[in-house]
Amino acid sequence: MTDCAQSVLGRAVFGTSRGLAAAGNGVLAGADKCIGVFEFRGRTGPPRQLLDACFKHPAIFCRRAEDAASGGRKIVLVGALRSCLDSQSRPGFFGACVAVPLDTRQRFFDWTSCGDEIGRLFMELAGQVDSESGQLRFAGAEIVSQTRRDEIIKWRAEEGEMLLLHNEGTELEDIEKLPRLQAIAYAQGHRYPTAVAVESAVPGSQSLSADIVTDAMARWDTGRGTSSQGRRLEDEPDAEALRGRDPGRSVEVPDIDWHRIGRLEQAVESLQRSVVKLSRNPVHPAKRRIWEGWFWVGVVLAVGMSAAAVAIALWAMP
Repeated sequence: MTDCAQSVLGRAVFGTSRGLAAAGNGVLAGADKCIGVFEFRGRTGPPRQLLDACFKHPAIFCRRAEDAASGGRKIVLVGALRSCLDSQSRPGFFGACVAVPLDTRQRFFDWTSCGDEIGRLFMELAGQVDSESGQLRFAGAEIVSQTRRDEIIKWRAEEGEMLLLHNEGTELEDIEKLPRLQAIAYAQGHRYPTAVAVESAVPGSQSLSADIVTDAMARWDTGRGTSSQGRRLEDEPDAEALRGRDPGRSVEVPDIDWHRIGRLEQAVESLQRSVVKLSRNPVHPAKRRIWEGWFWVGVVLAVGMSAAAVAIALWAMP
């Protein structure tokens, strides 16, 4: 089984024909009930520039989404989109994506392994755009089939800014853009839950070689290194552990719960977003200080619990 097949949680296609529509499977099986998570139009800022920038060449995007019921379950949508016309010849768009786990300190995987799957879904949907009128005839159910793992979950896009990047002067292939978007999602996802890479520069866009991208890639490389060390602790007993032990006896290596640690880090990000929202609202200073105090309590608790989990696991090693 490929890395993509193991890590993809669901697939979806979406587009504007008679209004925005979507179809999906896996954790995106309820895509038609939460179409807002696939909305890329806007009247101001980067969303307004986006559709003008991807008429000739698809844009590559990633977007954090959370369970609308509780906000506790999080995924990232990774895909491609392009501008088109709807059934009434108004500006619209269509696209395809896969849902993948949110990178924290869980097991990382390379988004580029999903490039072929995203491309296949996108090209099949592109075939539903009339070559003469440019209008989309959306029939997503013909592209995305049901699976035994389908879940009806109402997703919503995480609140935050959209980061618009461009490939002008960098000249990367579409598949080469994915690692940079993955790094942004990992390092800057709490501020920019949606990041989109278009081909040509537009007002408000930044280069794919800008400092914000290179800094994010450095942080992502560090995070992947930490994750790899965690996997070695889980999967590979070292020489000291084997020394003096019966060769026929298996070595029990403790299972470090990186998923739980990742959930703690997600909770910290949620607290960070709450403080950012609070700082933008005209709240009484005393009340703001109380909220900020609870934020730092949450940070200390989350970091302490993460460190304790690792320490206990290391102490338990034979």
